[in-house]
Amino acid sequence: MTAFRHVPAPAGGPTLLALHGRGGHEDDLLGLADALGARRGILPPRRPQPQPPGYAWFLNRGIGIPVLESFEQRIAELAVWLAGTVTELGLGAPLTAVGFSNGGMMAGAMSATHPELVGDVALLSSAYPLPDEITSAGGLRGRRVLAIGG
Repeated sequence: MTAFRHVPAPAGGPTLLALHGRGGHEDDLLGLADALGARRGILPPRRPQPQPPGYAWFLNRGIGIPVLESFEQRIAELAVWLAGTVTELGLGAPLTAVGFSNGGMMAGAMSATHPELVGDVALLSSAYPLPDEITSAGGLRGRRVLAIGG
């Protein structure tokens, strides 16, 4: 991952993994902690896949249709980064994740494939359903999933 910003949670508060949408930046979802009225930290990484005016998590064949090879590669990369970051910052895993658009697909995919890192998810204006190759991993079972606007 080329960049991330961690806005620390107040003492005892959880940290939210916030994944920006296609064409977005890591700062796009920073206001969520205040909007939720909760004592939360925010962990918003940026993915280096250029998608003007910003970045994307993976390549798409069209809206909501990921290039599976790119999607799977980015899931693996995010998992390695997130595991290291959780350890480095002493965060409690699994994290709750929120993702917008392209980031929503990534949030759902991370919960499906790496439930030890990402638990409950909010998918905002995200394409759904996730590809069968991703959901067949089974990590979404028993998770709370909010899918709205998509």
